[in-house]
Order: sequence, then structure tokens, then C-alpha cells
Amino acid sequence: HHIVFKNEQTGESSKEQMQQGDEEQNVGMKNANEFSSSKEGADGQSSTLFKNSGKILLDGVDICDYNLKDLRNLFSIVSQEPMLFNMSIYENIKFGKENATREDVKRACKFAAIDEFIESLPNQYDTNVGPYGKSLSGGQKQRIAIARALLREPKILLLDEATSSLDSNSENLIEKTIVDIKDKADKTIITIAHRIASIKRSDKIVVFNNPDRTGSFVQAQGTHEELLSVQDG
Repeated sequence: HHIVFKNEQTGESSKEQMQQGDEEQNVGMKNANEFSSSKEGADGQSSTLFKNSGKILLDGVDICDYNLKDLRNLFSIVSQEPMLFNMSIYENIKFGKENATREDVKRACKFAAIDEFIESLPNQYDTNVGPYGKSLSGGQKQRIAIARALLREPKILLLDEATSSLDSNSENLIEKTIVDIKDKADKTIITIAHRIASIKRSDKIVVFNNPDRTGSFVQAQGTHEELLSVQDG
């Protein structure tokens, strides 16, 4: 899918905020992993940017022109803090697609590199995870959340710091999985992260940084290698 974030605001108000309409403000991606680094506030927390102009185009169509339900059905999101319920692993994952079969759930778990862990448990997929998934590690919870997102078979998968709690081995497994999904399926994967290890395999990286909210929010675009060459130059 071809996604474009486009700024079209003109006039004095644009100059007072940021250089809306500059080509560097127009960010496009096509069937690619995408990295965007959100701005860090003074308290260390990520700041949220609220839309006040411009548009987002999906395959050339403004997302405002889509039926909201149809638009949402294109996406699956894995957030930094996954939500798990006091029920079995199977039931938690099946929330992603109510009519999914047990084989569908197992296939999604294999993609998310969590299948071997689940099958090592005495009750396997029928294991109760406890309130908020407290019986699992942070990395295990995130991989289950990724499996739940993949079960929906989305066209666009959004990973918002989804590997932030994983150890290096689990993160490598997930990153390999993401590459496999992108290569073998008609999916666009958008990865939001701060750690370079999470996004270095992306087809396109977009770096956002604007501490004083003046000028361009887009600091750089390109592959990992291209950005390194610019930095070295």
C-alpha cells in the first residue's frame, strides 16, 4: 500500500508553526517498513503531535474519504503496553479474529515466534495468563500481542515500540519475522521506535526531531545505509 503524509497548508499561519508544504514535509512509503522517531519531551515521555493541517493519502485516497469501519479493518496495531486478559493464551489471541480456528491461532503464533514457548507449557494454548498477563514476561506478552494482530491478516501493521521490552534474542526473532511478513505477504509495516536495532532492516526510515517546534519535523529519510552515509559525510 502506498501511504503519503502530505502537508498543503499555505499562508502566514504555516510560517508561524512549521514549514508546511515543503517537499521534505511530504513523507511517502510504498510496501515498506517505516520508522518514525517521536520527539522526547523534557520528562522523557514521547510527545503526541495533533493534526492541524494536511492530509494522509492511502493508495491516493484521502483517509477522510474512507468508510471508518473499512479503514480500521485495514490496520492492526501493537502498542508498547499490550493488553492481555485473565483467560487462556488461545482466548487472548482469538480476540484478533473471532471466527479464527485453533490452527489459525497457531499459525499466527509461529509468525510471532512465540509458538515454541507456548507449546512448552503444560496446558499449552489453554494456559491462563492471569490478570493483565502477569504470569508472562514483558517480551512474551508482546509476542502474544503481535500474534493477535497478525491473526486479523491486516493490510497495514503498525508496531508502536512493540519490541521495546524484548531481549535481544527475541527482538531478532521478531525483526526476522517482520521481514518475512513483508516479503511474503501484501502488507505495509510501519514501525515506530527509538532504538536503531528495531528499524535498521526497514526499507525506508524517516527520522522526526523538532525540539523547539520550528522548521521541519522531518530530519532525514532513507535506508539505514543511506542515513549512515549522510551522517559520515
